[in-house]
Amino acid sequence: MSPPVQAVGGKLRRMQCLLLSLLLCAVLPLSLRAQNLNVSGTVRDGNSDPVAGASVVVKGATTGATTDANGSYTINAPADATLVFSFLGLSTVEEAVAGRGRIDVVLDESNQSLDEVVVVGYGTMRKRDVTGSISTTKGSDIVKIQSFNALEGLRGKAAGVNIFSNTGQPGGELRVIIRGIATINASANPLYVVDGVVMSDFHLVNPNDIESIEVLKDASSAAIYGARGANGVIL
Repeated sequence: MSPPVQAVGGKLRRMQCLLLSLLLCAVLPLSLRAQNLNVSGTVRDGNSDPVAGASVVVKGATTGATTDANGSYTINAPADATLVFSFLGLSTVEEAVAGRGRIDVVLDESNQSLDEVVVVGYGTMRKRDVTGSISTTKGSDIVKIQSFNALEGLRGKAAGVNIFSNTGQPGGELRVIIRGIATINASANPLYVVDGVVMSDFHLVNPNDIESIEVLKDASSAAIYGARGANGVIL
């Protein structure tokens, strides 16, 4: 009876080894999946310049990081995770970690993203929400009017902007009223801003030097200028 007993014992040991192997094969991927890595790298744009403030997020999770002034980032992510890189105005890129400890990414410009938002003061708004609040006129359209005054070229090209002369004389001072008179005791003239600098006399600006003129007509778009923008702002 001893040989059959030894045969049965050998089969049991082989079955135990097989079950142990199957258990290891099942547990090993789970342990690898649970393993986290410190992934670092840089985010740059199409001109090889660092992108500061870019968002780096683990796809499907709440873990995220932001790039510093040099475009560098560090994030703790699973070895089999996917990182999503994004920034306003640039394309979104997804990169699989695949056990790598360093991932460098280049984000190209996204024209579609730029068309969807408009910068207002210190924030952004959807373009469809401020379409009636902002009027833009290109410099090429302004110089078509044979005049030394840029406001002459703006006349009739911006909705809600009335430009007229009180004297009627050629070269006389022009008056600009944006959506009616908004003040009673103070001046009704709009605020003129050229390249971020407030100007009191806009007539001195050469129309040939103007790339575009933007007229901010509502409080939603001119809020950054405070009370000075009560009558509208011409950029």
